[in-house]
Amino acid sequence: MDVGDDARLLLRASWQKGRAEKRPALVLVHGLGGDDSSAYGLATGRFAWDHGWHVVRMNLRGAGDSVRLCAGLYHA
Repeated sequence: MDVGDDARLLLRASWQKGRAEKRPALVLVHGLGGDDSSAYGLATGRFAWDHGWHVVRMNLRGAGDSVRLCAGLYHA
């Protein structure tokens, strides 16, 4: 996702097959020290997925694998 001249966000989306119109989507944003692979985000995403939801895990600028997508450093 393009969010400006010098930064992009990294999102990981998991969609339930054949259920696009019938299921809600959960967007997970990690906490201050985390990223999209933090244990609490994975557990929450798995719970939602197992209950039929689409799941999108989003990295904030400079977090996790998105660090390579940003020209500068970011902080809270």
